Amino acid sequence: MNITTTIPGLVLAAGLCVAATQAQALGRPSTGAQYAQLLSFSNAPGIGGSSFTVDEDLGDVDYDIWKIPLQHEFDVDGWDGKLILRGTLSYMTVDQGQRWLPGDSSEVIDSEWKSYGGSIGAGVRVPLGKGFSFIPALGFGLASLENNADFKGTLTNERIKPIADGTQYNWDMNATIFTGALGLSYINDIGNDFDLDASAYYTYSYVSSFDSSTDFQDIGDSTNILNFRADIGHPLGFSIAGYPMDGVLHLGNTTFVGSNSDVLGFSYFNEVGFSLRTNPQKLATQLHVPFSVSSLSVGVNAIFGDDISGWSMLFGYKF
Repeated sequence: MNITTTIPGLVLAAGLCVAATQAQALGRPSTGAQYAQLLSFSNAPGIGGSSFTVDEDLGDVDYDIWKIPLQHEFDVDGWDGKLILRGTLSYMTVDQGQRWLPGDSSEVIDSEWKSYGGSIGAGVRVPLGKGFSFIPALGFGLASLENNADFKGTLTNERIKPIADGTQYNWDMNATIFTGALGLSYINDIGNDFDLDASAYYTYSYVSSFDSSTDFQDIGDSTNILNFRADIGHPLGFSIAGYPMDGVLHLGNTTFVGSNSDVLGFSYFNEVGFSLRTNPQKLATQLHVPFSVSSLSVGVNAIFGDDISGWSMLFGYKF
């Protein structure tokens, strides 16, 4: 099994309408789709942490996501393929100071979203030969999402808070997340001591809320995501504490597809990064770890693209 995952990033950007449409107060036209994108990504399988900023007219949006996964691939008697089982725990915060009145920095809504979640999933790795394999998978997750906001300014408190407090702001919900994914993987040595681990995935997620504090935040929306990743490794020719080091170049792209592809204010982002990798089996044996660990890596990614920039930590391992 090999995991080297970034946590790609999700951000909410709320817009304010203060004219005849004040009854709806805030938000892009597809608020439910925004929250679906947010929850599906924050609970997707992965390991590490990310920090992103998305440029928005109302004010830049900053978010942080941290994830801890458990994943393993099991041999199946009488079959060359493998069974994949996984689980993920996640925590996310999103912050935005929304300057909704042009030219007046005193009228601000300081808004924070928090989410806790967990997911489980299962799939199979079907070998196709020459390093290629096909990976279908299904998953289920539960997540909570809450918003806490502070209304600042006279006009904000008089005109916005009465209609937005408890509906667009200061609410909480729980949600279920159903996912299905189809992937194509290639893992092989490509000559001159280089190794390549590449994959392409399509993931469909359906997010449905329950136990919401307000009917205004009841959602039932889907997301569609394409993800491409390539990790290229090569020995660096030196050791640290007796462990030979490899360098790994990471390249990746995540793209939202479908009618809701740009509801978060961005529709894609790219990743470029580097990791140090070694074989820690000697240490695992000394610590009496009850399983084989053939590869361990740590690194960092730069993330850039469609009005989004940031970084992510990388952590990889292979049994």
